Amino acid sequence: DNGDGKVSLQWQGVNGVTEYHIYQDGELVLTTPAGTTTATLTGLTNNQVYRFSVSAANAIGDSLHSAEVLAMPYNNDQWLNPIMTSNTSPLGAVTTNPSNGTAYLLFDHNDANSISLAGGKGIIEYDYQTPTRIHEYTMMPLPGYLTRMPKSWTFEGFNGTDWVILDTQQNVTPWTVSRKYFTFQNDLVFSKYRLNITGNNGDASYLTMSEIQLLGTYETPATPKGLWNTNNGDGKVSLQWQGVNGVTEYHIYQDGELVLTTPAGTTTATLTGLTNNQVYRFSVSAANAIGDSLHSAEVLAMPYNSVQWLNPIMTSNTSPSGAVTTSPSNGTAYYLFDHNDTNYITLAGRIGTIEYDYQTPKAIHEYTMIPYQGYLTRMPKSWKFEGFNGTDWVVLDTQQNVSSWTTGTRKYFTIQNDLFFSKYRLNITENNGDINFLTLSEIQFLGN
Repeated sequence: DNGDGKVSLQWQGVNGVTEYHIYQDGELVLTTPAGTTTATLTGLTNNQVYRFSVSAANAIGDSLHSAEVLAMPYNNDQWLNPIMTSNTSPLGAVTTNPSNGTAYLLFDHNDANSISLAGGKGIIEYDYQTPTRIHEYTMMPLPGYLTRMPKSWTFEGFNGTDWVILDTQQNVTPWTVSRKYFTFQNDLVFSKYRLNITGNNGDASYLTMSEIQLLGTYETPATPKGLWNTNNGDGKVSLQWQGVNGVTEYHIYQDGELVLTTPAGTTTATLTGLTNNQVYRFSVSAANAIGDSLHSAEVLAMPYNSVQWLNPIMTSNTSPSGAVTTSPSNGTAYYLFDHNDTNYITLAGRIGTIEYDYQTPKAIHEYTMIPYQGYLTRMPKSWKFEGFNGTDWVVLDTQQNVSSWTTGTRKYFTIQNDLFFSKYRLNITENNGDINFLTLSEIQFLGN
């Protein structure tokens, strides 16, 4: 066991002993009596790796030192992964080979849960999705399944191309119902780590474990991804982004200036006091004690008042005014413009066009889309927003790889446009994976 400024050791006893000698970095630091096969060293420096060994002594002399073990004291906040509630929530991602839908139970901070992998070997991987430096890891067995615990393995970090071996263990036996700590000296930073287990302790059918801890430090966080404008209103803009591990706060920038700080765990922000009809540029960075990440990709956003929703409540493809058409054709295409998020349309195939003809000139500055519940893979992923000048379709906005759709959340896409067109369309070139259909609930065109 390790803790704040302390390390605990255990070894197998020897006959004919009067005392044991414990050595720290080659120096004798503690003597324990015969019959005692545990020791706790205190007053140590957190995050420093120490080397420990033990010898057995009697009146005749002292034995050779045992093989050394590395150990590192630490405080509680160095358990780097959060309490995982699924393989991808709340942050990071857990995968195994063979695959296991509840692999996250290895990282849920609960020794009572466990997982089993078929066969006596396998891979357990944790992707922090932000740079970390691991110095130590632990494993805890499930009572009654000690022969299913790993016996030989490598602990590895992924450098973007190759898996780099950081620690190798052979013939780790016996296991008892207690946590084993494996410490190594490591100055390398990785976002993704894995246990590559090549054999267990005898069970031919399964690997079974209760809990794994990965201990170390976070580096400068990864750049937040998926920044989107989720709601606009009178003088205000709301933003949302994907969270990052190892963060103490997020910084929100407006037109390049820091305007707001939010705490870790908060991945939304609302900016107020803005000027309606003005286009702003927003970005976000993730920060911790080490430093600040690079800024995210910028997103444009424009506050507006409600009268700027340009199309009426459509009751058919041509009523009460304007005209809605799609390719492939859809007789209820007007549902996309009926101001009702509970209606939706579906187009056959992964691509298509959605067109609105105002039949009078309009300047569109922003458009929104909201998915229909249960059909996120049918939402557009890549597209162009275009206006028709009477001869050609003019590209006003291009979006690629828009994949972080969530049910009930509208995405806003703001463009800087002073051109007037009577006819606009979404030219969708890819959806989010469904091979059969495009499905959307509602589209808004905002402007003047």
